[in-house]
Amino acid sequence: MYPTYLNIIIQGKVHPLETSWWGPSVDYSELHRGCYVTVAADQIQVTVTNGDEDADVDVDLLLVSADPADMAGCTISWGDAQAGLDFVEEVLEGKLHSQLSGTLSMAADDVVVLDLEATLHCFEKSLHVDAFELAAGAAALPPVWDENSANNIEKNWPDVTAWEYADLKIVTQYVDSPPTDISVGVPVMIDLVKVIHNNGPYGPVDAQVDKLASADPGCDVAPTSDSVVVNDIPVSTDVVLNEAFEIQCSEPSTHSFYFDNDVTVLTEHVIDPDPANSTASVQLDVNALAVADVEVIDQYFEAPPTEIDVSEEVVLTLVKVLENTGYSPVEVEVSKTASASAGASILPAL
Repeated sequence: MYPTYLNIIIQGKVHPLETSWWGPSVDYSELHRGCYVTVAADQIQVTVTNGDEDADVDVDLLLVSADPADMAGCTISWGDAQAGLDFVEEVLEGKLHSQLSGTLSMAADDVVVLDLEATLHCFEKSLHVDAFELAAGAAALPPVWDENSANNIEKNWPDVTAWEYADLKIVTQYVDSPPTDISVGVPVMIDLVKVIHNNGPYGPVDAQVDKLASADPGCDVAPTSDSVVVNDIPVSTDVVLNEAFEIQCSEPSTHSFYFDNDVTVLTEHVIDPDPANSTASVQLDVNALAVADVEVIDQYFEAPPTEIDVSEEVVLTLVKVLENTGYSPVEVEVSKTASASAGASILPAL
């Protein structure tokens, strides 16, 4: 019998995986920590390409990963028979071997694409480099043989990023004992209070709080921006932050100040699933009042006479010196009164 030829090309394609997992805030040694994630069919594909003869082809698809009993790294399993292939699974030499095996009847030039699913589980949040091995192999059954068996095996070692979730929320934000009136030109300190809550499920986590402050024209606020790192925010516990700002206005009127805050998770491989509740804004409205303190600092007669004749009329000049020790220019009204002792008179008598 003349030989017939089969060219089997195994293409084990594993897209880069990002699997989300979460669980209660307990020790990582808990066996069922997190959830088991299905690696969908569009993430694992094996393509077998036949040559120019009909043939029966044995196919073996093997996943090698960590032993679940070790509770470290990631494990992956086919879970059950699929794509017409038989399923077997066992731990060998400290590794979980999950295998699909079977025979494909392929016509000449036939191409068979196996879309497969697996179940992935990671015990720790991390970037798991070469998290597991996918090995795909095929061989033609007699009387057909493969003229190029070197391309009958394909392997991949994908990286897997396992995430935790921590929902950080700004529960409330307010100005403590907010002033309603301030004086023009006088700096005033205020205390901005925010309450941060970690809804979990993971914790504690580190976070960065970014704050922005602005004011209406004619007013200033400091600082206008700042960031602070808050470490070890536990689950289900309120964390109170106090932030000091200085406000000041140069013009009398009703003015507004604006404060915006964002909280971002810093802990590696932890995601905030609801960033919308990690922001907060508050507005402070104040009346800026002009303050003027006018004083008479001196008053005297200019060149007053020491003697006058009886019934003689004398014009006197009374000089007043006024000073405004306030922060704003003002117009003032000066009221004066005059009186004389018995036997004398003064005009105007006010």
